[in-house]
Amino acid sequence: MKKILKGLLNDTIYYGLSSVLGQLIGFLLLPLYTVYLLPEDYGVLTLVLYIPLFFVPIFSMGIKNAIFRRYNLYRDIGKRILCLNTGLFFVVFFSFFALILGVNFSRKISLFLLDSSIYSQLIIISLLTSFFLNISVIFSTILRAERKVKTIALVKIFQLLVTVLSTILLVVYFSKGVEGVLIGSLIGNIFGFILLFYFSKTYLKLSFDFVELKNLLSYGIPFMPHRLTTILTDFTTAFLIKEYIGLSETGLYSIALKFSMPLMLIVSSVQSSWVPIKFQIHRDHGAESKVIFKDIISIYISLIAIAFLFSLFIFPEIIILILDSKYYESANLIPYVLLIPFFKAIYYKAGTGFEFTDNTKPIPLISLLGFLSLVIFSFLFIESAGIIGLIISISISWIVMASAVRYFSISRFYIPLDNRLLVLIISMIIISV
Repeated sequence: MKKILKGLLNDTIYYGLSSVLGQLIGFLLLPLYTVYLLPEDYGVLTLVLYIPLFFVPIFSMGIKNAIFRRYNLYRDIGKRILCLNTGLFFVVFFSFFALILGVNFSRKISLFLLDSSIYSQLIIISLLTSFFLNISVIFSTILRAERKVKTIALVKIFQLLVTVLSTILLVVYFSKGVEGVLIGSLIGNIFGFILLFYFSKTYLKLSFDFVELKNLLSYGIPFMPHRLTTILTDFTTAFLIKEYIGLSETGLYSIALKFSMPLMLIVSSVQSSWVPIKFQIHRDHGAESKVIFKDIISIYISLIAIAFLFSLFIFPEIIILILDSKYYESANLIPYVLLIPFFKAIYYKAGTGFEFTDNTKPIPLISLLGFLSLVIFSFLFIESAGIIGLIISISISWIVMASAVRYFSISRFYIPLDNRLLVLIISMIIISV
């Protein structure tokens, strides 16, 4: 048990190392950016940055998940290489097709997102970033499958430094505003792409197999609507704020979300480490792994609750201390945006055991239930609670998805949970908010 927890902790630290540095630098740069960017600019930036989030799951079609699983199942190195390269060639081809298509429709995308075609140049920059990011994800999957977490962390750190330096130069010195932020991100992603290619090149061969591609897609495609729906859940909130309240409020919401990122970082870093480790636990301990999973989940949710309470009381004060006065209102949103990573953490652990079978068909249904609950509660709360009601609706959607994935998980591989502890923690969180 101690060895497993140590492995999980070590991998989590390496996965989160670069992101921790990114969060720290991001906090230090916020006072600078809030001087050069208006809340409306942050609103524009928030909506444009959803393009890569949609691009990656649509034009990778769950290949990343399929590669990771099949690579770990194969014992023959030749089959592993074939699996990796078949998936990679598919993603490269599909991503290039999407890039050309997106550039041709950039003006229409701009009109839909921001009610004006003048932002089409920003759309194109974001599409280029999406292209390099989508291929880089496959390179990262190769290294992740080999448990080369140190290499991934170093690449992310160097990519982050290039992104930050480029962005500061473009925003402060050249006064490029939102365009400077997006170009800085593009430069950083190209740099990361080159580094990941270099470290992955020994695994890259000119090999492709249609049967292998069919197997990859049959496993991966059900993940696509799932990931799209979860992204659409976040996007819908930002879009509804823009449509019904205003672009400036969308910017304030974006600032509040940035202060939820440290907690989100912990959740995502643990999840990145948890995926390979839980397969190993299940493989090595069989039926006995149920008790191990129960203990780890209880410890994890308790620690996340402590991190939540710390963030709840300190971040609103930090906003007042370090940001320009036009962003002070975002402090009022902090308690509610922090609920999002907290319930997302519960969702991730509620689904433990779901992936131990090949049947991934319920995943789109789980996501659909979450999205429908978001839409329903958003329109119920928008008049009475405004922006806060919309944010709370996101948390409700994660609760619905956690309940749904738990339902399907226990029928595949039942893991007992400490329900009294979970009820106590959730009650404490809600009361503190």
